[in-house]
Amino acid sequence: VFPVTIKAESPGYIHEVITHETIHAVQHYKKMSTAYARAVTAKQFGPKSKTAYYSEPMEREATLSGLVAQLRKTFNSHLSNIGTEIEKGKTNNVIRYYIIKLETFLKSISIFAKTPPENYLKHKELPLPAPIAHREEFFDVLSKNPKLRREYQLKLTKLSEDMITDAKEFLKKYNQSLSYT
Repeated sequence: VFPVTIKAESPGYIHEVITHETIHAVQHYKKMSTAYARAVTAKQFGPKSKTAYYSEPMEREATLSGLVAQLRKTFNSHLSNIGTEIEKGKTNNVIRYYIIKLETFLKSISIFAKTPPENYLKHKELPLPAPIAHREEFFDVLSKNPKLRREYQLKLTKLSEDMITDAKEFLKKYNQSLSYT
């Protein structure tokens, strides 16, 4: 992918990039706009080329898919930690700690998906959820276009709802529950 620049990145980010590039590999049959092609070959991104780049359907699909894969990976890691601690016979306080970490993660994604992006991007009133904080530029471009904003908000809302349902089912097996729904 980009072996020199990616070596220092986190495993989660590397996973996201691999997913992103895999999506591009299966998109080879799709046509790209001239503006997108120029943006891809540009040495530096200006505001116009960033908009062309991130607004392109191919790039949006690949970037959102990579982010969803990263969020799912983080979610599965939280579930794995809870399951491991329960199986080790840890106390309820330890188990509750990991459930609260899961809840915090789920809430951050749910709130991000439903909150006007200006609160995160322009006014900086809220921090971007950790697993997607490195994609501020992407969300900034998409948030300026109502159609694209709605697209990512719907995708992340659906993902959030699915993860909450999955978490409830997982915790139910261990006689545990989320403290919110």
